[in-house]
Amino acid sequence: MLAFRLALLPVLALCAAACSTPAEPASSTGSGGSPGGGAGGSTSNGGGTAAGGAPAGGSGGATGGQAGGGQTSAGGAAGTGGTAGGGGVASAGASGSGGAPPEGVPEGYTLQFEESFATPESLAKLVFANPDDWAHVAEGGGYLESTGFSYTPPTYSPRSVALLAGAMFGSFVLEVEIWQTSMTGGHRDNCIFWGMTSPSSFYYAHIGQMHDGASHNIHIVNESDRTPITETFDDGFDWGMDWQLIRVVRDAQTGSMAVYGNGAAEPMLTATDTTLGEGYIGFGAFDDTGRVRNVKIWAPSATLQSAGFFTAK
Repeated sequence: MLAFRLALLPVLALCAAACSTPAEPASSTGSGGSPGGGAGGSTSNGGGTAAGGAPAGGSGGATGGQAGGGQTSAGGAAGTGGTAGGGGVASAGASGSGGAPPEGVPEGYTLQFEESFATPESLAKLVFANPDDWAHVAEGGGYLESTGFSYTPPTYSPRSVALLAGAMFGSFVLEVEIWQTSMTGGHRDNCIFWGMTSPSSFYYAHIGQMHDGASHNIHIVNESDRTPITETFDDGFDWGMDWQLIRVVRDAQTGSMAVYGNGAAEPMLTATDTTLGEGYIGFGAFDDTGRVRNVKIWAPSATLQSAGFFTAK
C-alpha cells in the first residue's frame, strides 16, 4: 500500500499544476496614475507634464501644446540644445517647474521662457547684432558674455545686442542676472531690450551708474535715433563687480514699463508708451561689456516666430 501511495504522488502534483489559476500579469499602471506617466502626470512626445505644472521639456524639446495656462514653443533650439526634464526649457518657449510665480507676477501670467545659459548649445536660442563679440563661458556654472560693441546700428542706439530669437512678447515680467564688466565711470551700463521688431524699432532700458540725458533712462528707438521717454528715475544703479538681479515689467495695453534692481520694492526707472507692440527681448550694452545668465520670462502669452534679423552663432 505504501508503494502505491508513493507512485501516486507525481500524478497528483501534475493535476494540481494543470488545474491551478494563472497569475495576473503585473500592471504597467502605477498606483493611481495613468500608464507611463509620472506621479499623476501624463506624458507626450518630446516631454512629460510635471505634476501640477506646465510641460517639462524632454530630449526633443518642449512640447507643442499648452499646459497650466502656459504656452510652449517649438521655435527655438530643440534636441541636444535643450535642457531636459526638471521643468527646464528645450526651445524658445518655456515650460514651468509647477511652482507658483514669484511675487509681483500678475495673475494669468505663466513661465514662458527660462534659460540659464549653462551650456554652449544655449546660444542657439539667440541671434546677435555683433556675433563676434559674444561667447559662452563655462566657468561658474556657465553664462553668456559680451566682450565688445562692434555693431553699427541704423540709428543712434546701442552697439551690442543679443536677442532671444524664438518668441515675441507683449506684456511680460522679465528677470535676469547681469554682471557689468566694464569700468567706464558714470556711464557704466548694460541694456535690456523689448518690443524689438527690427534693428530700428524697439524699447530699451539703459541701466547706468548715473542718470543724465542719455544714461540710466528708458528709451524708444522708432526709425530714428534713441529718445528717452523716462517718467521717473533714481540717481543711478551701482553695478559693483558681481551678479545683479534685474526685473523689467511691461504692460503692453496700458504702456507702463518699470525696471527694478535686486528685489527693490520701488522701480529705478519707469515710462509709459504704447507706440510699439509685441516684439523680441534681448540684452546688451551701448558701448560696454557684461555677462548674462538665469533668464526667466512670465507672460500671458507669446507669439512663436523666429526673428528675421541679426545673425545666429
